[in-house]
Amino acid sequence: MTSEITTLILRSTSFGDAHRIVTLLTTEGTKINAVAHNSRKSSKRFSGGLEPFDIGKATLRLSNSRGRSHSIIWSLESFSLTTSLPSLLPTLRTDLEAFIFGATLLEITEALVVETETIPQSNCIVTESSPTETPFSLLITTLEKLPSQSSLLERTQNTYFFIVNLLMVLGFLNLESVPPRSLNGLLSLLNEVESLTHRPLKTKPDLFNILKRLKLNH
Repeated sequence: MTSEITTLILRSTSFGDAHRIVTLLTTEGTKINAVAHNSRKSSKRFSGGLEPFDIGKATLRLSNSRGRSHSIIWSLESFSLTTSLPSLLPTLRTDLEAFIFGATLLEITEALVVETETIPQSNCIVTESSPTETPFSLLITTLEKLPSQSSLLERTQNTYFFIVNLLMVLGFLNLESVPPRSLNGLLSLLNEVESLTHRPLKTKPDLFNILKRLKLNH
């Protein structure tokens, strides 16, 4: 059984000699880990190269059994970039600071969002004006702001609000527990993410190096 859905690529890693393991975020707000067989040898079925930040239509097939070393039950049959969704500006891949902030957002989302084992339904596009926020809509909205934000302070505040809203949407945070909107508040949120997921954020050291400049300037 196959399903075609709109997804955003959170992570893509090499697997074996020719494959990739791709982590996808669905518009419904769930996460899918799928194997893209032979994707490193042939790009015919995978336009764009299966890179983080890519948004497109993913064709998924549900396997009958799990692998021995991975709990992956999905096969990514094809992935095609789409222009029907808000585009993530190329600045994310040419501006190192914007990229580090963006990579942090992707890693936090990948760490917190629950993986699904059910067949995703063909879904409609979630936009900022949708009545219910999802991790997908929050992430898209936040990423699109990064390239146009000229100051480090703006990008830091943008990241702070994203983490607060994501934690609240996922039920990990309530209004009474929101830390202050400050550099220390952001650091507290990052520590909370690590505590919830029981793993360190790989992007945290690079982000800290950037935030040191903000601390020196204020």
